[in-house]
Amino acid sequence: MVNLGRKAAINSARVTEVKQDDAIVPASDADLDFFKEKKKCYDPQTGLNLYDDERLIRAREAMLLAVQVFNSPTLRFKAEVFAVQANIAWTYLLHEFYLREGAQIIQDDGRSLLLSQMIAREDCPLSQGIKDI
Repeated sequence: MVNLGRKAAINSARVTEVKQDDAIVPASDADLDFFKEKKKCYDPQTGLNLYDDERLIRAREAMLLAVQVFNSPTLRFKAEVFAVQANIAWTYLLHEFYLREGAQIIQDDGRSLLLSQMIAREDCPLSQGIKDI
């Protein structure tokens, strides 16, 4: 049993059950190391994990960057940069949504779905008001 950051709770009945079941294969050292590494990669502020939520993290950072650039008094093309970064953020967000729904985001030509293609889908989760923006 691996518990990181808290005292281990051991259920002796469960340990015995696992030991007696030959169908349960022990984790390899590499799997255990990855498990420990993955547990350390949660952002305490957002609860997102670098391994499980990479697109959500990228979407968040792209939108934060868009707002930061737009609010910068020293940049001249901030509206354009904001639009590009916001497009990237929404694309990552909808890619993650569709992947979690089991939909394919890679087309036959090997390219991922564009934001405009995802917005045009019948199953797009965005409200009409958001789509119109």
